[in-house]
Amino acid sequence: MMHTHYPLALKPLMWVLLAGCVKTGAVATPTSSRAVPLRVHDSGHLFVPLELGDETFEFIVDTGASFTVISPQTQAALQILPVNDEESVAAGADGEGMMLSIVTLPTVRIAGETLTDIQAAVMPMDHLADSLQQPISGVLGQNILAQFRVELDLQQDTLALADPNSRQLTQDGWTVPFDFFEVAPIMRLSVSGPDGQRIPAVFDSGAGATILNHAAAETLGAVIDRQAEPSQVQGANDALLQLTRARLRTLQIADLRVHPSEVFISDLGIFEQLGVADGPAIILGVDLFDGRRLSLDYQSQTLWVSEAQR
Repeated sequence: MMHTHYPLALKPLMWVLLAGCVKTGAVATPTSSRAVPLRVHDSGHLFVPLELGDETFEFIVDTGASFTVISPQTQAALQILPVNDEESVAAGADGEGMMLSIVTLPTVRIAGETLTDIQAAVMPMDHLADSLQQPISGVLGQNILAQFRVELDLQQDTLALADPNSRQLTQDGWTVPFDFFEVAPIMRLSVSGPDGQRIPAVFDSGAGATILNHAAAETLGAVIDRQAEPSQVQGANDALLQLTRARLRTLQIADLRVHPSEVFISDLGIFEQLGVADGPAIILGVDLFDGRRLSLDYQSQTLWVSEAQR
């Protein structure tokens, strides 16, 4: 179904795990795909039910987070301790480093799949909770998502997972190849500039809005909305991030052309952490894919995008 997105709430979450030894975990019982409901917040964030041991939580589905994150409140509810005395370094949207403890989660169950020995970082998310006006239990990152083929159906508002070798899920529509940034297992797509220039872009289902750095805005001809007040959002270290509202007629992603209703411009620190700050760079928010079905195949490094539902 089509959604209307309201307040800008840039997720100040762990996009890039910069240092620290963590384990991937294992899929305990591969099963047939089963769709579970997605709850779409007014901000565009996608929430999915996740069982941890005997408790059920709602997590944000975040293809822009290299690692799964839980809040201190979730850690306390689960009564789990850090795996050791060492902390890992991570960077959020503002690019500032954070020291985070690592925990091993109890058995994880999601969309009919069961996983064991999954690790997560613990990070306060009160600033995001305040923006969304609801508690945030955690963020479902790539260390879980990349173990499956993932379907985000933004027509029916469901999430499905399948075995990486399965062909159960949607493979229709446009084919968008991707690879990964060198510093972290985060999906890197390419947006085409007017002269054929390939602009690196993050597909970030945890971002409710699409954000261009100034170089990308200039390259793509984004028109700043002079009548709109600059937007401020809070980063992971409570720093205020400045964003400028702008209009952009189209974005060309491989053979897929999308028409964003609004974009934001900011030289976020995360672009530097990903090694793309010296030129045009983009964060592709989930708003671009409203009303479409997305199928992520991590093995073939292919994203399928369906026609938009009218």
